[in-house]
Amino acid sequence: MEMLRKKGYESIVADIGSILECLYEEYDSEGMQILSGKTIYSTMSYSFLKMLVRRCGNIPAEKIHRLLWKEYLRNLDKTDFVERANVICGCTHC
Repeated sequence: MEMLRKKGYESIVADIGSILECLYEEYDSEGMQILSGKTIYSTMSYSFLKMLVRRCGNIPAEKIHRLLWKEYLRNLDKTDFVERANVICGCTHC
């Protein structure tokens, strides 16, 4: 990420909507592991959560995960999930 930031690609790579879409897909693929108690730190979802920390007012990754996981469990489609996640993370400008 640092190399990308130096080259000016950070805004492309770290677009919040894209991060949230990827997080939704990771929740889809890792959902059973998360439900079984696997720590979020050992999942790919954590990488996306860390990206959100930097973009959404430094809310801790664990708190973002708890809030977004609840939304994911509501069985929203990806578009609705991204919209709700933007509001929850305080990223209403996104």
